Amino acid sequence: MSGYTANVIEQHGILNDEVNFIQKPFLKYDLAAKIRDALDGDKLD
Repeated sequence: MSGYTANVIEQHGILNDEVNFIQKPFLKYDLAAKIRDALDGDKLD
């Protein structure tokens, strides 16, 4: 989770295919979906 954009995080080499990333601010629904995807082993962009 970050307040920075995915582009900024990616430029620093932190964001890769194995990282589940969610950008702030986010809705409860989006967080719940991201958690579900992580538990299921899927990645949402």
